[in-house]
Amino acid sequence: MRFFWGRVCVVAAALTVASATAAAAAPRPGDVKATRTFIAIGERYFAQSIARQAAIRHKTVAFVDSVASSCSDSLTGLAMQTGSQTALKDQAVLATEAQIDYVVTFMRALPLHAAAASLRSLQWSKRGLTRAVGSFARSALILSALRPTNLCADIRASAATGFETLPAATRKFVKGLTAIPDAGSSASWDGLLTRMRGYETASMRRADTRFRSLDKRSAKALGKTYGDQYTRLGNVLLGPGAAG
Repeated sequence: MRFFWGRVCVVAAALTVASATAAAAAPRPGDVKATRTFIAIGERYFAQSIARQAAIRHKTVAFVDSVASSCSDSLTGLAMQTGSQTALKDQAVLATEAQIDYVVTFMRALPLHAAAASLRSLQWSKRGLTRAVGSFARSALILSALRPTNLCADIRASAATGFETLPAATRKFVKGLTAIPDAGSSASWDGLLTRMRGYETASMRRADTRFRSLDKRSAKALGKTYGDQYTRLGNVLLGPGAAG
């Protein structure tokens, strides 16, 4: 069952990095300004995320604790692959709802909304880069504005039908996920910055180094909490050891 839990798509996990895009030898002032602003926003976001790591851990642990106390072992049929095809499919949808709820809880604890809102106004002479940053920002704004569902109530409602029917709240939630735009292949802070190569001044290249250092520190500070509690959530719902 580790395969299932690890492979279910989670909308907020945009982890790929784009290839570098060559820029003109003499970058336009507007491109330089936009890149400088992007770096400053990113530095502030990562620094604030690191500072909030204790609060972020508290919120994610509290979310998994609430699921454990209200609906633990409720999707064990999925782990055991028992039941009708409809029941297995509906439990898979509910497992996805649980994963998205977890991601939303984690992201709402980050200073993501303010950072994304600041990115939306940035523009470069290359429209593709402007669109990529805009899509990244829009996706982040939508995700950071989501609210966790009443997961355990939804699971209990479906369980009452033998998982043959999904509750209306779950169907509405899943349908709403399609409104989140695809941020594309450069949907990460580092991936977007890679596309800005050539727009940086000497001082900005030093800031670039700080940016990437903070990015790595943030990932190290928050990554273990995210991964540990994500796996714990899977084991709470699917049964001990089912999610790795």
